[in-house]
Amino acid sequence: MNLRPPILVTGCQRSGLSMVAGALYQCGAFIGGTRTDPFRDAYENKQLYEELVAPYLQMAGVPRDGSLPTSSGLLVPFWAERVESILIEQGLRPDSPWVVKGPHVALCWKQWATAYPAARWVIVRRDPGDLARSCHLTGYMDSRTSEEGWRAWVDEWGRLLGDLELGVGYCRHVVEPYRFLGGDRAQLRGLVEASGLTWDEEKMNAFLPKNDKGNQP
Repeated sequence: MNLRPPILVTGCQRSGLSMVAGALYQCGAFIGGTRTDPFRDAYENKQLYEELVAPYLQMAGVPRDGSLPTSSGLLVPFWAERVESILIEQGLRPDSPWVVKGPHVALCWKQWATAYPAARWVIVRRDPGDLARSCHLTGYMDSRTSEEGWRAWVDEWGRLLGDLELGVGYCRHVVEPYRFLGGDRAQLRGLVEASGLTWDEEKMNAFLPKNDKGNQP
């Protein structure tokens, strides 16, 4: 079965990845693999992560929680075949745009780029100071004990994403959720339409948080 190249949504935790992937889902992208529903699972394909990505990261020696932002150069065979076997079983049709979302995509970006050279990359960015503050205030993120420690970690993520941007070339989008949270949806709409999806203003009005100041949680 010949599938479209994937839409790979990645970035640092607390950057707004779920909002971006959720917007693509609302406009018709296939996510798949959720245990309950896409919203509860943050628009991430849990089965794909648990059966393929997590074992890869363990084999490569990369912490799967992103606590050490580094990418692996390990390349394993039949990645695309294994990905597509899982997604087809989940119900992916040949004509459907499909999304793989998560910080973990950046941790193995060379594997994804090798398997899918025509992939559409979506790199989600957030102001580093705001991002460090959000991480520090998030209860389940406890690998650093100060905002300064989180800022150093955020800066490491910035370097990783910079390497990713240079490595994947022209077929990439940088999305800054503060823009659409503040009411400017042009960047997000451009991504949706470039991905072969149809922008649905009514669904976006219902889905996107109402936040006139453009602040992210």
